[in-house]
Amino acid sequence: MYLERPDLTGPARRCAALPLKPWSLACFRDLGFTEACALAWYWNGRNTARECLAPCLWAWVAGEPSNRPDGSLNDCLRCDEERSGPVFKRAAGRTRRNSGIISSIGRADGEVEAVVQGYPP
Repeated sequence: MYLERPDLTGPARRCAALPLKPWSLACFRDLGFTEACALAWYWNGRNTARECLAPCLWAWVAGEPSNRPDGSLNDCLRCDEERSGPVFKRAAGRTRRNSGIISSIGRADGEVEAVVQGYPP
């Protein structure tokens, strides 16, 4: 899933923003998530909306990139990392960073685990 979709920010935001939980979960499943992962992403989105609504709306309306010129996260992603990240990491178990997978969000050296990905020939 993570290897096939290096940018989940937009698709996950759209799924989490759906007004009804069953619609949101179906959207996440349509992206390729298992039921358990869909639930983890759903609750992460709900918590981020509750905790980070203002900076995330601003980032979306302003079309802010994920990273600032100095490499730091925009205010929305920083808020999500601080307010939703710890629980998400425990609930989801697997993240792109702890799997050694580079995503569309720039990360500082050492934030992405050095994992050798073994792909079948």
